[in-house]
Amino acid sequence: WDDMKPVLGLGKTPQQIKRNIKEIPWYGEHDPKLWHEPTMAGFGAAVFDGGRKEKTLKLKDEGIWIWGKTGVCKSRAASRASEGVHRLRGTVRWVSYADALRGNVEALMNDPPTRRQYMAHLLGENVLMIDDVGKGKLSETGIEFLFNLIDKVYMSTGKERIRLWVTANDKPDNVFGASQMPDNMKHYSEPLVRRIREITTEV
Repeated sequence: WDDMKPVLGLGKTPQQIKRNIKEIPWYGEHDPKLWHEPTMAGFGAAVFDGGRKEKTLKLKDEGIWIWGKTGVCKSRAASRASEGVHRLRGTVRWVSYADALRGNVEALMNDPPTRRQYMAHLLGENVLMIDDVGKGKLSETGIEFLFNLIDKVYMSTGKERIRLWVTANDKPDNVFGASQMPDNMKHYSEPLVRRIREITTEV
């Protein structure tokens, strides 16, 4: 967070931040306009660019895991940040965790050609943005598909590299911890969390 404050435009010293944060308009009682379009679009562009322009931004492989309780506007923040990607002529594949990894996967797993096509669809842009991760539990099929999806992101390199952006209600360890997995799928927990941690920075 300290590394990101200058990128968010709040200043570089405690005095500047304290002065500037008072000037941020509010959408509502618990919804600071810290997430407003110009600020978060700038943040998204900096993340997508890997911090090369914003030397103060230190991220792992341009991936972010935005987490917090319901009502802190995680999806809005991610949406605004995605606009920064578009400014740099990047592309974002935005999917709902519940729809993409719970609803569709069950039918797809019985049809390998369609499953491969769907995987390619999810991985077809510069950024894979998965919204509301952890909302509801995945089936065994869903866990297997998610692991394969994250693994492909993890293994992507060079011009084909894909950034993983996520919104969630908790940290990766808690969302995909062994206690959250069915007994016969617990072996996916550690490698899944490790990959996510290696390619994203918690926000």
